[in-house]
Amino acid sequence: KEHIAQGRWEPEGGMWLEADCNLTSGESLVRQFLHGQEFFTKEFGKPSKILWLPDVFGYSAALPQICKLSGIEYFMTSKLSWSEYNLYPYDTFMWKGLDGTEILTHFTPTREMYDDEHANLSHFTTYNAMVKPSQYQGGWKRFQQKALDDHFLVSYGYGDGGGGPTDWMLENGRRMHTPMPGTPVFRQEFALDFFRKLARRVEGDPKLPKWSGELYLEYHRGTYTAMAKNKRNNRKAELALRDLELLSGMAYIERGLPYPAEELHALWQDVLTLQFHDILPGSSIEKVYQDSDEMYARMAKEISRLTQRATNALGDGAKGDILFYNTLGFERDDVVRFDAPEYVRALRDENGEIYPVQRVTNSDGVEKCCAFVCGLRPMGATPFWFEEAEQEFEWVDADETGFDTPFFTGAFDENMRISSLVEKISGRQLVRAGETLNRLVCYENRPHGYDAWDVNIYYNLRHWEVNRLVSCHLAANGPVCAVLRCKYAYGDSEIVQDIYIYQDLERIDFDTKVDWHEDHGLLKAHFPVDVFQNEATYDVQFGNVKRPTHRNTSWDAARFETCAHKWADVSEDGFGFALLNDCKYGYSADETGLSLTLLKSSTHPNPNADIGEHRFTYSIMPHDGSWRESNVPEMAYRLNVPVLACKANDGTEETQSFACSDQPNIVIETVKQQLDGDGIILRAYECFGRRVSGAHIRLGYAPEQAEIVNLLEQPLEEAQLNGQELVFDMRPYEIKTFLLR
Repeated sequence: KEHIAQGRWEPEGGMWLEADCNLTSGESLVRQFLHGQEFFTKEFGKPSKILWLPDVFGYSAALPQICKLSGIEYFMTSKLSWSEYNLYPYDTFMWKGLDGTEILTHFTPTREMYDDEHANLSHFTTYNAMVKPSQYQGGWKRFQQKALDDHFLVSYGYGDGGGGPTDWMLENGRRMHTPMPGTPVFRQEFALDFFRKLARRVEGDPKLPKWSGELYLEYHRGTYTAMAKNKRNNRKAELALRDLELLSGMAYIERGLPYPAEELHALWQDVLTLQFHDILPGSSIEKVYQDSDEMYARMAKEISRLTQRATNALGDGAKGDILFYNTLGFERDDVVRFDAPEYVRALRDENGEIYPVQRVTNSDGVEKCCAFVCGLRPMGATPFWFEEAEQEFEWVDADETGFDTPFFTGAFDENMRISSLVEKISGRQLVRAGETLNRLVCYENRPHGYDAWDVNIYYNLRHWEVNRLVSCHLAANGPVCAVLRCKYAYGDSEIVQDIYIYQDLERIDFDTKVDWHEDHGLLKAHFPVDVFQNEATYDVQFGNVKRPTHRNTSWDAARFETCAHKWADVSEDGFGFALLNDCKYGYSADETGLSLTLLKSSTHPNPNADIGEHRFTYSIMPHDGSWRESNVPEMAYRLNVPVLACKANDGTEETQSFACSDQPNIVIETVKQQLDGDGIILRAYECFGRRVSGAHIRLGYAPEQAEIVNLLEQPLEEAQLNGQELVFDMRPYEIKTFLLR
């Protein structure tokens, strides 16, 4: 603090730490800024104005909006210079995000004038400059906006591993302050001063270029998949905290239960810490993941305890034998899983409707009751009663040869791949001629540079089919679902897949357990579907992006592996196919369909990376109409955010919804307590890319006051509040945050 007050140190950064920006969820990115700016303000007296991310492996199109709503005015990186095939054409430019928000961005162009080590990377730049004339000459030669401006930023000192500037660097800088022929003048100043002067120099200049959309790094594509267990733990922790915050807020309002603010603050900081850009991507040493496993286990235990505390309070006196909590912001018909006494054969809802119950034992030997129920109220609990139900229910028509449901007719080949899949509404055959769906393939994964980090474009030259089917049987069947359990052997590894065919749910799940023991293996699931398309749509933070499936240009070809969150979709006019997942991020798409990258094992820097047991689920959803018309985002949320089941005590009290959106494209992402205060924060975003006027969110209670706030929870304007309804407009992919008092 003393050095800051003396003007010797500059505290900038924006986030809690230098977080990965591909895999981290939208809400987690918000918390990176919320907790980061909280720290900068309390520790150093002022928040950051620069998002300083020199070494992060690509940047989501959602970031400009998140930055501006978090008080960030400028963005700096150098990592995009590492791209393998294409030079990003700008070093100083406006970056336009998913929703149209723009942020002034500068890529430091520093590099050696004569660099033999990186001779094949003529555009390679560094954030570890050494302050010597050859690097300043190289930076000026590399700088692409000379016609716009004659200043560029140099980040100097030993960075990776620490150390910072040295005495000889400072001496070089002193000497280079005097103009020398052929060498830019060195000027020592804070980064914020550089950006503010830059903003004044380029304001209104028609030569200032603009880049629209994500900043994709054509490198380190393996980080979407490496260390799969860690990525699964992160996804589960993010969503479990989402549920916990909502339930704790409901318990605080409805039951007066104290909100666990300190516990949630600590839990979030642990989650944010593990999103560091070499931890979450899977590129750290083995000890890091031993530690992260322990941290995630502790977090899971604490989240479970606090969630149980909240649901116990909410369920006290509530009617019903069991309560199902739907934490999503829309009414939901879905499969629920729960424990029940042996006599239970059905569930009855408040209207007297009867739903059959089926007992299913998964591949780990854990038995659960399951039922498909309707009318689960949004962001609230719905009561049900146990019934013996003597009537007979129709079972799912499925066996080892195929299946027939109200949604699909399908057939399996001899290896239990789907050789035929007809969507009944359209009558369309999904499977491309001569192909099969859910084709598992292991590719040789030997990157030429960074083992854990990379998947190179030649990865598909050597591959082996995973088609040694050891066994397959009908593990469960009943009125809710049929489960076909398939066991495959591959090398020294074993894969067990439970294929879930549902009677009332328009998707097929592949609940997968893998015991993996293959070095340098890349495991993918392929879905070559007969859908005409030139682009695919991918779920990203607070929205979605389109990427080409063709290879017309080098920019298109470089995107042979890309990052997505809960879903990806290929559609033609009136028909499409979505591939969902519960903890994966690496997708590939070409003109034949979609594939999902499941595992990537490497030996450096972790000699045992991804060796061991893994658990994940992915799902397919053929759909009539576009992904918007069939609401693929909703189905992906349903897969990722299962209904919570809690015992009730058959009381008399009614349960209610906390909040509900009246528009399918308005997603209520977050409900939490205000960071500094006892108000309630409600955050929503638009997910179709569709402008909305007069949207409504109906609340379960009437607040006294409502404000629209930024992501740091600072007021922007009064919100329109009509009794128990928030009324507002949304532009495409806008994030809107309300503070309710």
